Amino acid sequence: MHIGHVGIVGAGMAGAVAAHNLVKAGFVVTVIEKEPQCGGRARSTLVNGALPFFQDHGGQFILDHYEDVMPLIKETGIADDMIEIEPYTATFRGDRFRRINRKNSGTVYSEELVSPRACSQVENAYRHMAQRVGGLDPNRYTAWYEFDNGSADWWFRRSYGEEGAAYLAEPVFNGLFFHAMQYAPEIYAAWMISHLARRDRWHIMRRGTQSIPEAGLRCVRDVRLNTPVLEIGIGAEGKALVRTADETLMLDAVIVTIPPPEAAGIISAPTVRQKLFLKNTHYWSTIVINLLLSSRLSDPNLNNATMAMIPAEERCFFHNCPAAFSLESGKHKAIGAQELLGTHLMSHSAERLMQEPDDIIAQAVIKDLAHFVPDMPHKLRDVHITRWPLAIPKRSPGELLELTRFWWDQEIQTSPIYIAGDSTSFPTFGGAAWSGKKASNIIAKRFCR
Repeated sequence: MHIGHVGIVGAGMAGAVAAHNLVKAGFVVTVIEKEPQCGGRARSTLVNGALPFFQDHGGQFILDHYEDVMPLIKETGIADDMIEIEPYTATFRGDRFRRINRKNSGTVYSEELVSPRACSQVENAYRHMAQRVGGLDPNRYTAWYEFDNGSADWWFRRSYGEEGAAYLAEPVFNGLFFHAMQYAPEIYAAWMISHLARRDRWHIMRRGTQSIPEAGLRCVRDVRLNTPVLEIGIGAEGKALVRTADETLMLDAVIVTIPPPEAAGIISAPTVRQKLFLKNTHYWSTIVINLLLSSRLSDPNLNNATMAMIPAEERCFFHNCPAAFSLESGKHKAIGAQELLGTHLMSHSAERLMQEPDDIIAQAVIKDLAHFVPDMPHKLRDVHITRWPLAIPKRSPGELLELTRFWWDQEIQTSPIYIAGDSTSFPTFGGAAWSGKKASNIIAKRFCR
C-alpha cells in the first residue's frame, strides 16, 4: 500500500489530534504552524515564582465526555498531569458572591441565589430537558437536530424564567462556553443540560492545556514552527500543493485547521461547499486577561472556587466587566500563597477594546472588576493580556445541519484539501479535537480503499 504524505496546517488541538491519528495509521505527516509554538488557543506559559506554575491563555477545562481528547491524553502518557478540579463555583448577587456546589443543587437554596419559586421552575424545566437529552450521544450530530432551531437565550428565558435564566443559566453558560448566551443557538442549551445530567467531571492540566497538543505532536518527525503558509492549492496528478516562503510541498492530502478568515486567503482551489463555508464563517473576538495576585482574595465564598461568575444583571452598569473569572487556587495547582485570576472579555466588549493598548485594557477591566472583588487591585502584581481576534465561531440556528452536510461533502470529495478546526464543529461535540479526528479518519479511509 502507498504510504501517504499528509500536511497539516495549524498546530492547535485539531492539528495535533489529526497528526497523532495519521502517524498511528502509518502516514508520513508534516505539520506547519506560523506561530513560534504549537497550541493555538490552548496556549500556556510558565509563571516563575516561589512555586512556578503554568497559566492558560485560552481553553483550559477538559470534560469526561471529550472522547477525542481523553484518548490522546492517555496514549501520550500525560494522564498523570490531569487534575480533577473542585465542584465549587461562586455567583454574585446583590452584595456578595454566593458559593455553589455544582454537584449539589441544594446550595442554590441555602445561598438564596434565586427565589424558591424560580428554583422550582428551573428544576422542573431541567428535569424535563434532562430526560430528553440525557441519553443522547454528545459526539453524534444527527441526535441533536431537534435542538437546532432557536437561540439559547430564548430557550432558557422561556423554560427557566427571567430570574432562573439570569442567575443560574447565564453565568454557567459563560463559564462553560466562554460565549454570550444571546449569541448562541439552542443546541448549546441542550448540551449544557446534558452535561449537567451526566455529572461530568472537570479537569485541568498541571502543565497547562498546551501540553495536550505538544504531546500529540511528539510522534511527528516534521513539525515546522514559525512557518507561514502562503498558498494551498492542487498541483499535478491531483496532489495537494502547500507553498511557504522556503519551499513548495506536493502532498497526498492536506488538512487546514486554521480559522476560515485566514484560510480563505490562502486556499486557491476550495470545493464549492468549502468556498461557501469559508465565505460565511465569522468569528467573535476575545481578550484574555490574567491577573497575578500576591495573595488569595479575602472573600471566604471564593475559597476553593474554580470559577466565579458575575451575571449580566449585576454587571450591566460595568461595561468592561467580564462575565466570569477562574481562580487557580481552586484547581489544586501548587501556586503557593499567590493567586492567578484568569478572565476574558467576549463579543462586543472585546471588539470594542481590541485595538487599545494593553494598559488601557487592563485599567478598564480592573476598575470594573474591583466593584466585585475590592481587594484585588491592592494585591495585583502583574497583568498579562492575550488578544484572540478569531476566538469563537459565530453560530446561528440551523447551522448544525449545514455542518453535517459540510462533512458529508468532505467524505466524498475528490479534492485533497480538507478543512477542520473549531469552525467545523461545536464545542458541545468536542470542538476542534473532534474535527481533527474526523478529517484524519476520512483521509485514512480514502487511502485504504
